[in-house]
Amino acid sequence: MKKFITIPLLILIVISISACNLIVKEAGSSTQGAMFPVITDELKDFSSSSTNEIMQGEELTTEEKQQEELLLPFAKSATNELWGYIDAKTGEYVIPPMFERYGPFDKAGYAWVGTKDLIGLIDKTGKYVIEPKYKYIYSFTSKDRALVKDKNDIWLIIDRAGNTITELLIDKVHTVLKDQEIALVSLNDILGYIDINTGAFIVPLGGFEQDNK
Repeated sequence: MKKFITIPLLILIVISISACNLIVKEAGSSTQGAMFPVITDELKDFSSSSTNEIMQGEELTTEEKQQEELLLPFAKSATNELWGYIDAKTGEYVIPPMFERYGPFDKAGYAWVGTKDLIGLIDKTGKYVIEPKYKYIYSFTSKDRALVKDKNDIWLIIDRAGNTITELLIDKVHTVLKDQEIALVSLNDILGYIDINTGAFIVPLGGFEQDNK
């Protein structure tokens, strides 16, 4: 009786082992559909793309660079007269408080700062690129030109190096249209429009009718 039970049991075990071996061989031979090769491929993709890109120092996008280099004007209290710039990520001062007037850094990495009387231009190290010598300024255009008022109340157009491009025969700037890069200006209360990049009048003082008289 024991022999009859043992032999069928052995046969069943042998059949089961053979079936398992067959399944394992089929899974191992299929590199496309098997579970483990799929996981291995995903890991391979991750290590060969994301990891390597980070290790190789892939160049950041413009937006990522701006976020990484974002410096914010900051003072420890609203009554503090001196302002500096902190790293937006760490909250620590990158440029110590030393300015009475301040502006945000532009896309090129420069900011207008200065004393109560005069303004200059600094880079992200806090170094003056243009010494404080202007009473008032407007943002640079796409062609790196800015409308400024010097300490003698003369309106000028300058470049990023602080060189005067042209001196303007006006006594007031009313509005700057950044998108069009033009400004509404006047001389003795007579209005006109200038091109900030060149200083040329695109609408003469008093308008075209006045110009034709």
